[in-house]
Amino acid sequence: MRTPTSARPPTSARPSAPRLAAAMAGLAALAGLVGLAGCRGTSAALPGTSGAASAASPSTSGAASAASLPPGVTNATGLPASVPNSVALRKNVLITSCTSAPGGWRAVGTAASHSASPASYLVTVFFTTAGDTVIGSGATRVQVPGGATRPWSVTARFAPAPLTQCVLRGVG
Repeated sequence: MRTPTSARPPTSARPSAPRLAAAMAGLAALAGLVGLAGCRGTSAALPGTSGAASAASPSTSGAASAASLPPGVTNATGLPASVPNSVALRKNVLITSCTSAPGGWRAVGTAASHSASPASYLVTVFFTTAGDTVIGSGATRVQVPGGATRPWSVTARFAPAPLTQCVLRGVG
């Protein structure tokens, strides 16, 4: 049985082939951006040793391929699967500088105990590219007497990218 022509939408109501192709291309681009938004992956706890660091090494897995990183820069490997991160403890830890170091990069900061009791913090730092690709990591344990503030630092050996950033990944 044929559908009467009056039941079909007029030609002007149907999208043209070029408009449909443009809409499909836009949806594909949006899907790609949504996929990239999830690239800030989770990570895991590093050993609680002072200044422990994970070096970057070549990897084909991860959010960024080697082709999208600057020459000589590689994705970090051996990242922890879970990083202790307490919102209450995190308020007591700051990164005060993020600078190059021989063979890598260094994050420096302070940890405070705002009570009369001493505090112990496991500070985990991820070193990233400007595009948020993790290229190195490290952790340190800081002991702070009650009512005091203590400095801490994490240095990791890896090939840094231009505009390397230090990210306070977790405080436990």
